[in-house]
Parts: sequence; structure tokens; C-alpha cells
Amino acid sequence: MIKKIKYLLFCFLLLLLFLPATAQDTLPILPKPSRHSINLELGGGSIVYSLGYEYTFSVKEKTSYSITTSVGYLGLLEYIVETSLKNKIIFPIAVNMIKGNKKIKYYGALGYTNLFDLDPTPRWRIKKIKNNDPEYIGASYQSFYAAMIFLNQGVEYNSKNIFLRWYISALMLVDSGNLSVGPWIGITMAKKIK
Repeated sequence: MIKKIKYLLFCFLLLLLFLPATAQDTLPILPKPSRHSINLELGGGSIVYSLGYEYTFSVKEKTSYSITTSVGYLGLLEYIVETSLKNKIIFPIAVNMIKGNKKIKYYGALGYTNLFDLDPTPRWRIKKIKNNDPEYIGASYQSFYAAMIFLNQGVEYNSKNIFLRWYISALMLVDSGNLSVGPWIGITMAKKIK
């Protein structure tokens, strides 16, 4: 009788070790949301327009953080307003915060834009203008470099693979030694990519 019990116990242990345990998963596996997107910004930190890439580097329960980098051109700006910002290539970069768990969320960004002139005034002419050379009195010049800091505050509407942002921007621009501060508006349209 003891031999039979030992034999049954041995068979039971073998059965436990070699039979795989299976169970049905009750929760569906959802695909992870994309962290990459391409966007078109009108206004805002790009002043007129720019094409960009955004990467979401932190996603928490109701808040996400991302970084956006773009490139744009201000050639059309001279037809809209009288400005020294014509014919410049721009490179905005921003850190974004999106807060909320609904389709419409709060959006905020802090960024910096480099502006490079494609046709700057030669340095010798700038020097003569700054030194009030009689030949160049009243003349203006294009600097090669300008910089701008911007702060965006607005809302973001999320759809499945597309998001739209509407916002108000506060801009601080330094160009040719002049400081300009003012409000601006912007809209960003973006498509999430894999």
C-alpha cells in the first residue's frame, strides 16, 4: 500500500512539473501611443510658419512632456509687415507640457528660436552705419543673427493620430541690438507617426 501511495505521489509530481499551466488573458493588450509626430506650425514661435518634429519623452498619468524642433523661412514676412526679419531661416526648439486626460487638454511651451539671415549686410557696411558715416546716415542693415524666446499657453485637441493646438505666444526678440516684446498667436497641426 505504501508503494502505491509513493507511486501515485511520484506520478502526481511529474504531472505538475511537465504539464504547462495555461490561462486566458482577461485584459486586451493595447498598442502603445506613438511618441513621435511631425507638425506644421503657423505663427507662435515660428513667427510665420515652420515644419517640425516632436518627441514625447515623458508620459505620466495626466501629464506628458515633449520636445519640438522645427525649421522655417521668413521670406514671406516682408510682404505682410515692414520688418528687419525678412529673408531669415529660423530654427525653433521648445519644451512642451500637455496636461489633462480628455480630448481637449491644456498646452504650454517654453522655447527658443535662432534666426539666420540668408543675405546679411556686410560687416564693413554695418560698422560705417553704426559709426554714423555721412555716406550711410539713415541707412538700415540686416544682421546675420537674431534670437527669440517664446512662451505659449493654449489648448490641445487630440484625435486618434492627429492633434491640433491653439495658443497665445509671448515673444521676446533681439535683432540688430534692438529688443522687441509682444504677443502673437499660433496654431500647430500634427500627425503622430510610428
